[in-house]
Amino acid sequence: MFKKIQVLPVLFLLCLILAGCQNRKDLKEVQTIYDNLYPDLIKAMKLVYADGLELGQEITDENGNAYRMIDDPDYQTLEDVEQVMKSAFSDNFLSWELFERDEPVFKEIDGKLCFAVKSIMDEDVSGSKKVTAVNKKEEDYIVFETKLCRRKCELTIINDNEKWVVFYLSVIKY
Repeated sequence: MFKKIQVLPVLFLLCLILAGCQNRKDLKEVQTIYDNLYPDLIKAMKLVYADGLELGQEITDENGNAYRMIDDPDYQTLEDVEQVMKSAFSDNFLSWELFERDEPVFKEIDGKLCFAVKSIMDEDVSGSKKVTAVNKKEEDYIVFETKLCRRKCELTIINDNEKWVVFYLSVIKY
């Protein structure tokens, strides 16, 4: 009986060590995936916040919503914006967040690409490339924590045709 009692703490310690090894392995694997996604994500986030985007005169749409014309040679049409966004975000995220709202962030008015005035923010888009925690990891999706725009965020990314993209992003702590 005494030997069995001595073996239990050793087994418990072994389980903790093995769990820690798996967590480190997951963290390393997710970090590699995020390192590949990060440049596209930051480029797309800069567009979302109009960081570095050349904006021109203000114009209103048919619903009275205020927009600023985009005077940037890299972004002339919605397709130009969508190409950058699709490199980092899933189609579901894009339609829900940017393009199919009552007042979309990007809209063409009179043949000119425009950005919603209420979406313009003075935001530091830079983020941390460091994954701080892996909350869930499956074959086709991962939920992890990192820092974006000076905030602790949780990202859900999905594997969409062999490319990892953001499906959902939530702020954990401002």
